[in-house]
Amino acid sequence: LPKVLHSLFTSNRTGRLRIVAGTTEKRLYVASGLPVYAESSIPEETLGAYLGSKNIITEEQQTRARIEMNKRGRQFGDALLKLNIISPHQLFTEMEQHLAEKIVSTFSWKQGLFRFEDDESWKDDVVIARMKPARILLDGVQRFWTAQEVLASARFTLDSRTFVVEEPPYPDDQMALTPAEAKLVQLARRNQTIREIAAATGLDGEKVVPTVYALWV
Repeated sequence: LPKVLHSLFTSNRTGRLRIVAGTTEKRLYVASGLPVYAESSIPEETLGAYLGSKNIITEEQQTRARIEMNKRGRQFGDALLKLNIISPHQLFTEMEQHLAEKIVSTFSWKQGLFRFEDDESWKDDVVIARMKPARILLDGVQRFWTAQEVLASARFTLDSRTFVVEEPPYPDDQMALTPAEAKLVQLARRNQTIREIAAATGLDGEKVVPTVYALWV
């Protein structure tokens, strides 16, 4: 998945990425290489469930919004706005985070199939969100890929030296690096080994290796 998302970004593709694992399906909508919307067949990944898990809305408010949604043929978010349960600014902010989380959680899938369809017909039917592909890639790998899994599939070891790529494809604002990640990048620019970076950052290899892999991709 990291390489697929990176490929869509660098090739500036627009369309739908369908990802299937067993009976579970997700669809990622991409505009000019940027992820802008996502759909999931997992009930726990609905907007209502997400807002409820963050204690932003109550179960009673979820029920009211679902009734309004079904009665008026509205989207769940529109129903929340109609009922004055949430402000437009907060809704859009939470929707962006929710959509990104749908994609990030897909990194936990160990097997599956994907297919990309070049298509722009969906653009008028979805709310375009401003998601950062580089940040999604980093978060997904860090959260769900172990160091052992990375070393088993990547073409480097703990004693491999890092190097700097000329004109990296992602601007700094797309990376949204944390202070710890920024320090790791500084060390990587000194051509240190991954083992040396892990020792210098004070982080164990379980954290450093997936982060280095995501940056490498």
